[in-house]
Amino acid sequence: ETYDDANRTTLDKKEFYVYDTLGRAYHIPVKFSGTISSFDGETLVVDHPTEFQSARGKTIRLIAVEKPSGKVEFMTYNKKSGTDLSIDNRALYDGIACDVEFGDTVHVLGVPDQIYSHEDA
Repeated sequence: ETYDDANRTTLDKKEFYVYDTLGRAYHIPVKFSGTISSFDGETLVVDHPTEFQSARGKTIRLIAVEKPSGKVEFMTYNKKSGTDLSIDNRALYDGIACDVEFGDTVHVLGVPDQIYSHEDA
C-alpha cells in the first residue's frame, strides 16, 4: 500500500471547500483527477477525455486546475472535442488564476453545494 504521510493516512477522495468573493461557502466534490497535456490560453488538452462530460450549446462544465504547490483555479469549459476542452471562464469563485501548464492536475468536479451565505447569518 502507498501512504501519504508518516501516520499511514491514505487519501481516498478529494473535495474542495471554497469561499467566493461575496463570502458564500461551497462544498465541491471531485469525481476524477487527470493530467494536463497542454494549454494555450483557450484550449485545455487532457489525458483522460472519457472522464470529462460533453459540453456544447448552453451547457458548461466546472473543472479545477491544481498546481503542484497546491494553488487551485476554478474554470468552466463549454465545448469538448476529443482531448480538447474549450475554456469558457477562468478564475471563478475566489478570483485566483494560475499559470496553467503541462503536468498540472485537472479535476472533474461534481455539482457545487452552497453551504453558507453571510446573508443567512
